[in-house]
Parts: sequence; structure tokens; C-alpha cells
Amino acid sequence: MTDSSRKENNRRISDLSVRDARRAALTVTLFVIVLSMFLFMIHEMLVAGILGVVIGAYFRPVQVWIAKRIKIQSVSAILTLCLGVVPGIALLVYGYTETREAAEYLADHTSELAVQVNNALGRVPFMEKLDATKVIEKSLSDFADLATKVPEGIEEMAARFAVATSIFLFTAFYILTKAESIVAYIRERVPPRYGPFAERLEAHIQGVLYGAVYGMLITQTMKALLVLGLNFLFGVPLPVVLALIAFIIGFFPVVGAWTVYVPTAGYLLIFQNSPWEASAMLVLGFGVSTVLLSMVVRPKLAAHESKVLNFYWMFVALVSGVYTFGVAGVVIGPIVVGVLKALFDTITVDPDRLAAQDNEKGTVFGKGKAEEKP
Repeated sequence: MTDSSRKENNRRISDLSVRDARRAALTVTLFVIVLSMFLFMIHEMLVAGILGVVIGAYFRPVQVWIAKRIKIQSVSAILTLCLGVVPGIALLVYGYTETREAAEYLADHTSELAVQVNNALGRVPFMEKLDATKVIEKSLSDFADLATKVPEGIEEMAARFAVATSIFLFTAFYILTKAESIVAYIRERVPPRYGPFAERLEAHIQGVLYGAVYGMLITQTMKALLVLGLNFLFGVPLPVVLALIAFIIGFFPVVGAWTVYVPTAGYLLIFQNSPWEASAMLVLGFGVSTVLLSMVVRPKLAAHESKVLNFYWMFVALVSGVYTFGVAGVVIGPIVVGVLKALFDTITVDPDRLAAQDNEKGTVFGKGKAEEKP
């Protein structure tokens, strides 16, 4: 920075002329108006854009590895997205097909299933004389109608889904192909006096992002495998579909997985008359999937891999992030807490001691320095 530009930056507001002050006020006002319009325009697609950034950043090492071999950035980015998107679409199509067949079977055999459910309820103490066949039949019929009318709902949501998917794919593609340019652009616009804070902020965001996604993928895979194994062991129909559902709703800590293993336990109790197997499904589902994996393993893995937050703060970031921002909160929550930690360290720590503190574990948030991840 030259002496003239440094003096220009140090000018006081009182030194501005009326013309300069009006121009600055007009510029700020226009910026706020345009920014507000832009945020309003994209607010419904904001989650899709955030997920695109996350996926693009996380799969960047894969894209770099492919680009070294085919030498074309755009093609390598498309291949990288296909590796992640195509299997997911195939699983969703398979899940929908199986669910559709189950819903059609339910619609054709509603009366028989209602009798079985009512008989099972009659085995419960103090409910021997209960006759709720008609109520159960109506509930099953309504559920079957809802499930078989899924295509109509898909048609109504097609336009919004197409726009969200486009935003997600193009954002991920942009991150994969222009990551270096984006980073350089941001760094060029950070004043030198904010350089240390910017570097620290970048390290923290990179660390918590890697840790959160890593912990999420590992624990969701473990949940799906647990449901798959129990379903095969107890002879539950649609084992792969239920495992896929468990994987998807595993984004949500505390709640989510119970929507799979509780109905499955009900099926084992009512239609297979297997109270011990139903109990095992509930105990293992709640104890392993909900408590152990969601509440302990996920934040522990994420905190360990991030090298930024300790277990407690990663737990707070994951749980509060999901309940505030939905699925995207899995990464937004840790990023918010990671940025808070960077700000807290910058404000409270003397610059001369900052480097030494990076190698210590004694901050209130956890470890000091985020190791660079590929």
C-alpha cells in the first residue's frame, strides 16, 4: 500500500466534503437496497446454494485428482458430480419404486391389515375388548391414498425442485472449477491489517467444515447399516429402502432415526407377533442410533477431525444448527461457532501471544489451530 492510499484510508469523516458525503451515503443506501433484493430473490434457494458450496468444497480433492489425469477442468468437475449425484438418484428411484409397491399393497389389503392391527391391540392389557377396526382401517386407507398420490405431489413441486437442483449443481460446479480464483478474489479484497484474522478465519471454517461433513457421513452410514442389519435379521420387508430412509433422516440429531425403527418395531409386534424382536429393535435403535451415534459419536468425530472445536462446542453447533437452519445447519452451525471462536481469539488474545496459543488446547472453545485438510 502506497503512502497516498494509506493517507486516503486514514481520512476522518469530518474531512469529507458535502459532495463526498452524499456520494458515500448514496452508495451505501443503494448497496443495502440491492443486497436486500438479492437476498429476497434467492432466499428460497439459499439452502440449495449452501449445500452446493459444501459439496463442491468437500469433493474438491477428488476433482483435482481427476483433473490431473484428463487435463480438462469442466469435464473433471462433471465426472466428480456424477460420482456423488448419480448413485444418490439411483437409490431414490429404487426407494420410490419399492415404497410405491408397498403403498399399493396396503391399499388393496386395508381391511385385512386393520383386523390384524386390532387383534394385536387386543393382546395389550386392559384393551382386550377394544374394537377399533373401522378407525384403523380408515387410518390405513388415508395413509395408502397419501402414499399412492406421491406423483401428484412431485408434479406440483417439480418447478421448485428443478430450480433448487439447478442452483445446487451449478454452485457445486462453480466451486469445483473456480475454487482457486474465488479464494484469490476474496484474499485480494481483505486489507493487510486484517490479514492474520482472515487467515485464522479461513483455517477455522475449513476445519469445522471438514469435521462436520466427515462426522455426518460416517455416522449416517453406520445408522443405515444398523437398520439394514436388523431388518435382515428380523425379516422386515423393504430392508434396503428403510436403510436408505435412515441414512437421509440421519441428518437430524436427537430425532429422525426413530421414524424408522419405531414403526418397524410395531410391524414386528403386530404382524409377526415377535415382542422380543420388537423390543430389541427399539432398544438398539434408541440406544445405538439416537443416543450413541447422534449424540456422542458424531460430535466426537467432527471435533476430532476439525481440530478447532472441542466435543461440547461441536455438539452445541450441530444440534442448534440443525434445529435452526434445517439440514444445511449440519455445516452452518459449526461454521458459525468456528467464526465466533476466531473472533473471540482475535479480540481477547494479544497478537504476540496468538501464535503460541495456536499450539495449546486451553481456549474455552477447544483446540487452537485448525490443521489444513485436503
